[in-house]
Amino acid sequence: MLKQKQPIFKHVFFDRMNKNRNSFLVCPIPEDQKPFQAYLLLKESWLVRWTTFSTLDYQKRLFLLSIFFFFFISLFNFPFSQENAYWIERIVSNFLVSFLFLLFLVMICYFRWKEIEKKFLEIILPYEEGSWYMSQQWKKPFLIQEKDQQICEQKITPILQRLLRTMYFLICFSLGSFLFLQLQ
Repeated sequence: MLKQKQPIFKHVFFDRMNKNRNSFLVCPIPEDQKPFQAYLLLKESWLVRWTTFSTLDYQKRLFLLSIFFFFFISLFNFPFSQENAYWIERIVSNFLVSFLFLLFLVMICYFRWKEIEKKFLEIILPYEEGSWYMSQQWKKPFLIQEKDQQICEQKITPILQRLLRTMYFLICFSLGSFLFLQLQ
């Protein structure tokens, strides 16, 4: 029986795959310090999880948060107001403060995602194996750099752009509310 020759490129391809797989296995960084693990932890965090929702769910969450902050601030502002003649100014000032609270929350989310983006884009990763004084560095192989850059471009960059647009929107509404209060 004749033995069929297999194409050489197939062996070369699998040899490269095995080398790449070994470079993933040889990575000395502990699991909890890898950028992808930090991404998964941040994505599941209760404070930041809503930033990864679909656009409609994200907008719903923003609206609910702004209403929550508005009513929370109104609880402290309205019972102590003695003059009822300025109720429009009080409502606008409550919206202003609620937008500022929401802006602060969005900024926290933005900076946390920015930190994860920075970890993905770094070529040399610092890590600690045993304790804080045993800091070491590991240079990512090219294929891991490519994979991390793809994850960053496809997953993290759209979230950062959405958060930036939200911050611009909240700043504009806050400035508009402030100008309205100043004109009254």
